[in-house]
Order: sequence, then C-alpha cells, then structure tokens
Amino acid sequence: MLLVVSELVANADEHGGGCTHLAVSVGGGRAARVTVAVGDRSPLPPVPRDDREDVLSERGRGWNIVRRLASRVDTSSSPGGGKVVRAEVAVPLPRPVRARRPDRQVVG
Repeated sequence: MLLVVSELVANADEHGGGCTHLAVSVGGGRAARVTVAVGDRSPLPPVPRDDREDVLSERGRGWNIVRRLASRVDTSSSPGGGKVVRAEVAVPLPRPVRARRPDRQVVG
C-alpha cells in the first residue's frame, strides 16, 4: 500500500501540477479494502507506458506498478478542476486462530 500511495503522489506532483489532496479509507468484509485517493490539478488521465520501451530506465513505471498492485483503479474529474485517482488494495484478513484443547491425560 505504501508503494501505491508513494507512486500516486509522485505522479500527481510530477505530471499533474502538484498533489491537491490525499485521502485514505479502510473498508471491511471478508478482506479489508484500503483505498487511497490522490487529487491533482491536471484533467488528463494517467497514461500507461510500455514496460518494454526502455528496460534500463529508472523512470516511467509508476502507473504500471499501481495498476498491478491495486485490485481496482479509477480516475474521475474533480469538481474544482483536475482529477482524482483512486486505487483500492485488497488486504486478506488472517483466519482466526482456534485454541487447541489440551490432550486428555489418563492418570492411573
């Protein structure tokens, strides 16, 4: 989740004219859902790059990383201009641990 947030904020700063807001929410259910919403000043949607373009480049992979790590990603227009990018990451909840009964001992 930290990588998703980091990439969205970096993309907003570099390509969207600056990050205008950041919100994180957690939903429940069978798996926890953590959603991050990052706003910026640009109305243009993120553009995925072909990972094969420049395999040695250290840049240009952020949006593809977000899309691979998130279970859902969407972009919408912001009422004041710009856009909001939301990414949802499903976090499986651990199964409850059941206490084991101690083995019965026969005393005799």
